[in-house]
Amino acid sequence: MVWLDHLVTFDEGVWRTVLLMRGCATDAIVDRTVDFATGLMAVLFLVVIALHVRAHGVRSVWPWVVTCGLGLFTSKTLKHLLTRERPSSLPDVALGYSFPSAHVMNSVAAMLAVIALTHGFRRRNLWCVVAGSLAATVTVGRVLLGRHWACDAVGGGLAALALVGLVVPAVIRRPAIAPAVLALALAGIFSVDHWLGDTGLRLPAPLVGSSAALIDVDVGASLHSRLVGAWREAAEERPGGSLVWLEGSGTVPIDIPEGVVESGSGVPGGLVVPHLRLAVGGRTEKSPALCTTVAVVLNGRFLARFVPFSGWREYRWPIPAGLLRAGRNEVAISAATSAGPARVAVTYVRIAEISPE
Repeated sequence: MVWLDHLVTFDEGVWRTVLLMRGCATDAIVDRTVDFATGLMAVLFLVVIALHVRAHGVRSVWPWVVTCGLGLFTSKTLKHLLTRERPSSLPDVALGYSFPSAHVMNSVAAMLAVIALTHGFRRRNLWCVVAGSLAATVTVGRVLLGRHWACDAVGGGLAALALVGLVVPAVIRRPAIAPAVLALALAGIFSVDHWLGDTGLRLPAPLVGSSAALIDVDVGASLHSRLVGAWREAAEERPGGSLVWLEGSGTVPIDIPEGVVESGSGVPGGLVVPHLRLAVGGRTEKSPALCTTVAVVLNGRFLARFVPFSGWREYRWPIPAGLLRAGRNEVAISAATSAGPARVAVTYVRIAEISPE
């Protein structure tokens, strides 16, 4: 958490790498794999508990049962206490609950329980390998799905280690009192945080909020007449903003006043813009029949081609130096499937600084 400000660019880099390496079937395959691994981890945990109880009794199992049970509550409490926007949310719309990853935290806690409780089992290494593989699958899968930043997954693993290190010894010493005290403490923290609302600690994320944008263009009804291309109806769909549907290819104009970005020499008619990025918020249709590919071009310069994630997302790319200019700039967006033009919604285009960290 202390270093999270310095790790935002790392989260951004991992997220962009995942975005560009995805294919049309990636989400469906990874989602099913993560669900399978999560369910199998739960079954493995219960089987190990049953075998350990039969061999050694309930007493030695109890601390791990309590720890994993509290882990389900702890992960939710931490998410509300340490609010961080998910990669699947748009900034300024709704707070996300991303840090730490509950899937990762609970999977790692269950893995540690399996490792501890299989001590003395035949082929213990096999039990440990299976548990470790399942936890790793869940961890990597949540990042590949774009549901968590990479640091959320790391934070979930570290939170599980901290939980096990604090709770297991306490329950061993006080098998009845410790669980009750810890549960009441978590309930109290959760209630206070719920009462405080949005005034709690908010962790940084790579998303570009309107307050952080140098240029913020709301692609709604007020801009509809200036849009060029196959733009269709404007609509109000998400809280606090509007959108316009694009069927195929279209252009969003961006007007940059003189002096907003630093002028440079050696680039005729251009501007040197170090550490700036372009952010576009939008989504594809909710039930696309075919695979959609989106391409983004800024002032005639190709920036990226990718398969969008499902749902509302913000997509960001660094802006090459000298590409922006004072006055009119154009962001060209095109969406297509193998059968022809695709339909996507665009809600904003923003230009913001990239943290030098």
